[in-house]
Amino acid sequence: STPPDKKAPIGTSATICCLITSFSNSSNSSTLSFSDPKLCKTLFDLEISRQFIDSKSNNSIIYCEIVINSFFQVDSPFDDLNIQDISNKKYTQISEFPSSHRDLSFSIKDSSKCKILEELILNFKNNLLKEVFIFDYYENEKVNEIKIGFRFIFQSIDSTITDKEVDDVMDMIINSALKYDSISIPGLS
Repeated sequence: STPPDKKAPIGTSATICCLITSFSNSSNSSTLSFSDPKLCKTLFDLEISRQFIDSKSNNSIIYCEIVINSFFQVDSPFDDLNIQDISNKKYTQISEFPSSHRDLSFSIKDSSKCKILEELILNFKNNLLKEVFIFDYYENEKVNEIKIGFRFIFQSIDSTITDKEVDDVMDMIINSALKYDSISIPGLS
């Protein structure tokens, strides 16, 4: 950890907050966010004190704001750039509590049920479930079977989650999936 009166050297662990703003005469100004510690530290080297921040992290927070029009040469108007609309994005607090993950593999005998299972699993909502993705997919055409593996990442913003809390959510997912004929979980009796 870097003492409060010292600046973190480039390459150390730090939280970087960079905001690039385009000022123009039109009402269509654009804002981009990026994280490049070397550029931020080189240009501005502004470190935000953690003195009044309630956080378990001790990493440095480095901030800079860059006015694009005075620093970068842009040959096309920002309206022409393919930038996702960020006007409706809201800040989501990052949890300081550990995450937990579980993997679950399904066997599907009827390939028409594969899409149903994917939609069910990938759209499952729960406050503890932060992310779901497919990590394995295998289609055995000889026996007309698909095996698909999902990874579930759990985390709470308020506290450390317990195995029981994760198990309860996994039970809901499993019970929802096993309602469909031809979907099973190998090894689950």
